[in-house]
Amino acid sequence: MAYKFQVGPAIFSGSAVYQDALETKSSFAATSVSASAALSGGSLDIGGSADIDGNLDVGGEFKMADNTAGKILVADGNDYAPVVMSGDVAIASGGATTIQAGAVEGSMLNANVPGLGLHLSGSKLHLSASVAGAGLDYAAGVLKVNIDEFAALGGTGIDQADKLLFSDAGVEKTITFSNLQDAVFADVSGDATVAAGGALTIADNAVGLSKLAGIARGSIILGDSSGDPSLLAKGTAAQFLQSDGTDPSYVSISGDATVAAGGALTIGAGKVTNSMLSGGIANAKLVNDAVTLTPGAGLGTLGSVALGASITVAVDGVLEDLDTLGVASADGEFIVATGAGAFAYESGNTARTSLGLGTGDDATLTRVSASVGFATPGLIQAGTVQATTYNGDSVAVTGITGSLNNKLAHGEGITPFSFNNSASTQISLSASVAGAGLAYSTGVLSLDIDELSALGGASLHQTQDKFLISDNGAEKTVSFSNLEDSIFANVSGDATVAAGGALTIAAGAVEHGMLNDDIINGQDALTAPGDSDLMMIDDGAVKKITLADLQTYFAGGAPTGRGDADVTLSEGVNFGSALITQNRTWTLPASPADGDKVIVKAARVDPGVYITVAVDGGGSHVIDSGDPVRLQEDFAAVTLVYVGSNQWMLI
Repeated sequence: MAYKFQVGPAIFSGSAVYQDALETKSSFAATSVSASAALSGGSLDIGGSADIDGNLDVGGEFKMADNTAGKILVADGNDYAPVVMSGDVAIASGGATTIQAGAVEGSMLNANVPGLGLHLSGSKLHLSASVAGAGLDYAAGVLKVNIDEFAALGGTGIDQADKLLFSDAGVEKTITFSNLQDAVFADVSGDATVAAGGALTIADNAVGLSKLAGIARGSIILGDSSGDPSLLAKGTAAQFLQSDGTDPSYVSISGDATVAAGGALTIGAGKVTNSMLSGGIANAKLVNDAVTLTPGAGLGTLGSVALGASITVAVDGVLEDLDTLGVASADGEFIVATGAGAFAYESGNTARTSLGLGTGDDATLTRVSASVGFATPGLIQAGTVQATTYNGDSVAVTGITGSLNNKLAHGEGITPFSFNNSASTQISLSASVAGAGLAYSTGVLSLDIDELSALGGASLHQTQDKFLISDNGAEKTVSFSNLEDSIFANVSGDATVAAGGALTIAAGAVEHGMLNDDIINGQDALTAPGDSDLMMIDDGAVKKITLADLQTYFAGGAPTGRGDADVTLSEGVNFGSALITQNRTWTLPASPADGDKVIVKAARVDPGVYITVAVDGGGSHVIDSGDPVRLQEDFAAVTLVYVGSNQWMLI
């Protein structure tokens, strides 16, 4: 293993490959030499004899002084020399051998020549049954494929480079197992796809509720501390779901209030203290423990009344006389004063007598004095006034006899009218009775909001501005504040609006599609980021991370000190924190993820000892070509990255 940086003598535990020219100032000894293209122009130039005790591994062409085409190396007992092949067989410069014409004689044939699959029958040459080897059947001169003749592979140990026979539009060819399975994977569609190599990807929105495994009724799927899905069992009756800032859980309400199954909340006795009361309660949160009652007209003396106590309100004066009178005994009774401080109930002729109307069916009046409301004030004398009828919005007076020719005066909203002895008169409403917001037509009034002036703008007072509303058929008014709060109460879904207008977006309601394209590029540029600056990151749930923590992650995590012991390395920086006194094994992680980086930096190492950086002994991981890495020098370092497929690579 070569190091990127070397101070002092270098000790290499494996083979050394030099991409540039190798120049030695003194003697050069090596048990093996690998010569690349950059070494002495692409060749190993040895001026004298080369004594190689091991194998000579030539990766390129092997050239000698005599390289005549068609010659081969033949040993003569002392060494190998290039000679031309001759006799019954010749060889070309490309390696093709040719049996010379007439060279095969009968004496050269072995007695088992028919075993070659040929035999003579009469004057014809036929195939022999022995020509059918494994995978072939022979019958009557015909060969057939029989795959049952082959040995079974067993298990599933098919390598990616293993080949299968197939017909490509009628042409027999071979195909590797890797290409065959990728062709099968390419035909996978629907809820999931399989990429070349076997990586299966489930499509977005493909996993519906019907495809999930059954879960206990009432359970909720959530992420656990490892970021994996887990089930939260339902709580007991009357419990509710609460977050502690890290995980949700079911808890029971306690303290000043409790909740029963079904949702009924009960505030505990004595739990409401003065500090809990709203500032809008009268008398400054009921600081006073009593009220003082002052009697009005007709009431007796009252005074101070303690809260929670009761008081009897007595009447005085005229109300006392009415209290003495008591309740009426029948419908149609009148209250009539019968003397000073005395009342009585009267009805019928008794009441008529008290009113001076007589006791008969008709009222007997001496005269009616009209001083106001008539065109000519004076006396109305009539022998009979009868048959008064009502017709719509008018009053018709008929059957008037005697001399009554005076004109009556009309008030506002009444049309002028008069009547005489011979015609009936109707009292009608005038169109002038319809003010702003009302329309009048043929004696009928109706609402007309277009008659009203426009408010203008959208500045509505919360409590003083009111709307007309039909409350289940009863006309009432509603303030703008109560009207908009009723509207806000119907807002649901991704956001809710509280009374007063405060809109709250629900937790987890903002999805990617709701974000504007300028969510990032529309912001001010940060030219001097600091370690405490925050970014958002998806860790199964959206969380925050500081630039300092992110920098530590990209650096491979926080450095971990390793003492003079055998240890298992972790992702990130692993540094020697003690002198290495004997051979140590530092083992790479057993279950790495693609891209995991392990940086190893030794401290001082005693002479003759080393640190072996090895793969996990129980797995099939390898480092580059498979050789372990040894750190034998003080402060030697190596960086390894896991690239998948059980492969660690040195960088």
